[in-house]
Amino acid sequence: MLTVGAGRYELEAEIAKGAIGTVWRGRDTVTGQRVAVKQLRPEAAGQPDLVEAFLAEWRVLAGLHHRCIVRARELVRGGNTYALVLDLVNGQDLRRRLRTDGPLPPAVAADVVAQIADALAYLHGQGIVHGDVKPGNILVPVDGSAVRLTDFGVARRVSPGDAGRATHATPEYVAPEVIAGGPPSPASDVYALGIVLYELLCGRSPYRGGGVPEVLYRHASCVPVRPAGFPERVWPVILDCLALDPAARPSTGTLANRLRGLQAALDGLAPLPAVSADMVTWWPRAAEDTAPVTGAGRSALAPVSPVSGDSPGGSGSDLPIGVLPPPGTAPVPTVAPVSPGVRAAAAVPVPAEPFVPLPSLVEPAPDRRRGRRLMAALLGAAALVVVLAAVGAVLLLNSSGKPVQPGRPVAVTSPQPSSTGSSAPPSPGSSAPSGAVDGRPNGGTVPATKPDPTPTTGTIPGIGATLPTFAG
Repeated sequence: MLTVGAGRYELEAEIAKGAIGTVWRGRDTVTGQRVAVKQLRPEAAGQPDLVEAFLAEWRVLAGLHHRCIVRARELVRGGNTYALVLDLVNGQDLRRRLRTDGPLPPAVAADVVAQIADALAYLHGQGIVHGDVKPGNILVPVDGSAVRLTDFGVARRVSPGDAGRATHATPEYVAPEVIAGGPPSPASDVYALGIVLYELLCGRSPYRGGGVPEVLYRHASCVPVRPAGFPERVWPVILDCLALDPAARPSTGTLANRLRGLQAALDGLAPLPAVSADMVTWWPRAAEDTAPVTGAGRSALAPVSPVSGDSPGGSGSDLPIGVLPPPGTAPVPTVAPVSPGVRAAAAVPVPAEPFVPLPSLVEPAPDRRRGRRLMAALLGAAALVVVLAAVGAVLLLNSSGKPVQPGRPVAVTSPQPSSTGSSAPPSPGSSAPSGAVDGRPNGGTVPATKPDPTPTTGTIPGIGATLPTFAG
């Protein structure tokens, strides 16, 4: 059996495996307790940058003590071996839970996010930003105890020199200001937690679909769409967390209090149906409300997190986040220096054309202005039919000069509009378009009294043209 720490920790079974690290279920032979062992793979242990990132994770975790954060017990070093011994949480991460069971009940989702907000408030108070808040990094114990925030591989202490450092994050959860070149901050953790809350209630994150550049661009240029049945009182919380201005987002403490204040209203609500891949979950922002996505360029390095999960749609975990130029500019090359045998994130070229949803992956958002133009055209066509019918009746009466016989219905026919665009010709036997002649529906009965030949004037509603009419 494999062991680390001079034989103290036995590695019993592999829990997860990433590009540069593996997590094992282990046993402490001294205490008999079950533990989790996060081990740097041998090929990665030869790269100083990756080793330093692994040691930085230990330095962050070593001073943390919170019920909603996985506790680090020991750092094991020896030769080419680097391992973190952590508390073992017997349960699933939320990403797997969503895949197997679908969206959570609203009250449960609010409670889980409130607990993670508590953990983040503690972290931020220590001057630490997690930087990769997502369902895959939230563990739910089977015994019903507090959820745990894990994977501090990209966590960092807030410092003035952060602006020049490469940023690693999961594209579905990264804040617009980080994409634009800014360092992760407590506000960017809140943004990610807002995306997580949406996903726990709907079964998928709002900006998923397409390539990585498209997903990143939606954070700056789009807003999430509220699905049918989404709890009304939770939606303002989502929008506040996803505010473009980091200063407008709530603090983690405020967020936790707001969610706990909604518990009574959410109790008993059933989970929403999972949002399918062909449903619209985002909508373009107005141009004046779009966040900038320009900034000083940074080199894209290999992921520093020892364990990288896989996310659907090509937007994997802990990908290096480069700065996206505005649409229409030249591609920005990315560089990922790694040693043989270590899988690095693929370089992401930025297309020179504006980002658009891929038709095969995301249903195009409907154009409201097109619908208004179509409605205006239909109303105009209907009004034109009314005008033509009125003119035809006037000409018929003037040409005959005879009174209409009592009880004889007068059928008013009008020319059919030409078949253009998407309009279909009327089927045989269908009635004429709705309208009115002398205040009566088309096909109505003319009264027996002889009409007054004295013309008056009237305005056809919706047209504005003044035409002669006759009193009935």
